[in-house]
Amino acid sequence: MKRYIVILCIPLLVAAVAGCGKKEKKAEPVPPATTVEKAGEKASPVPETARVTAGPLNLRDKPNLDGAVIGRLSEGEKVLVHGKSDAAETIDGKAAYWYDVETVDKKRGWAFGAYLDVAAEEAPSTGESAPTAEAAADAPLAAINVTAVADVPAWKAGDYFERGKELAGAKEYGEALFYYKAATERSPQTGPYWFDFGLALQEVGRHIEASTAYERAVVLMPDDFWAHNNLGLACIRARRPRRAVEVLEKALTLQPKGPMDPAAAKDIARRNLATAYELNGQPEKAAALR
Repeated sequence: MKRYIVILCIPLLVAAVAGCGKKEKKAEPVPPATTVEKAGEKASPVPETARVTAGPLNLRDKPNLDGAVIGRLSEGEKVLVHGKSDAAETIDGKAAYWYDVETVDKKRGWAFGAYLDVAAEEAPSTGESAPTAEAAADAPLAAINVTAVADVPAWKAGDYFERGKELAGAKEYGEALFYYKAATERSPQTGPYWFDFGLALQEVGRHIEASTAYERAVVLMPDDFWAHNNLGLACIRARRPRRAVEVLEKALTLQPKGPMDPAAAKDIARRNLATAYELNGQPEKAAALR
């Protein structure tokens, strides 16, 4: 079934999402349940727990690469977060803080945040735009840290995509990622595959990687309202407000498709844009949209 997702990420921020078509044909957005964050409620600067998104991840005795490795964290492992480093660091092109974490067996050390699902602070604000959509179209698939499932005899790209949608529909987003990655590797020019891949990445809190998937989607579907809206939301969550402003302004020039009332869809993008303006240091523009 086609589906929608509407998420309120921070106060006054609303996100919407669309499903995609069958097999290798583009489909229109689809709407499910809405979750709303209470007005005025703010997320804690450092979440109480985090999940390892790629492993094995080194656990060090200091918040830098000079720290001795005192353990390794497995993908999917949950850890308690006690704090973070004062400054972010860029390693292998990924900017993130180091987090002071503790495992279930009470081992404590520092882990690089690019590989932790720390939803409140996926990345520090750099003041720079994300790569242009054109540059994103040429980015290597490895920019998204997911390993595709092995070949299934007689399966085509659309089969992997449909399996990913089935898993996502059952809220098995982590497993769906492996099938979406397989679909995009086998048919990298199919926009809806990248769109749904981005949706699943958002669902598990991997907003930086979600923005990479959505960048591909907007290149391949330049007139798709929901692809631009969702890219804008992912950029907001990844602390890339300048890029968020660019794509959300573009979204408001496009016609929303799908069962949602177009005016309501535009209102979602407008609220997202107001949040992007605010994070980008443009409070007057934000106020004009609210």
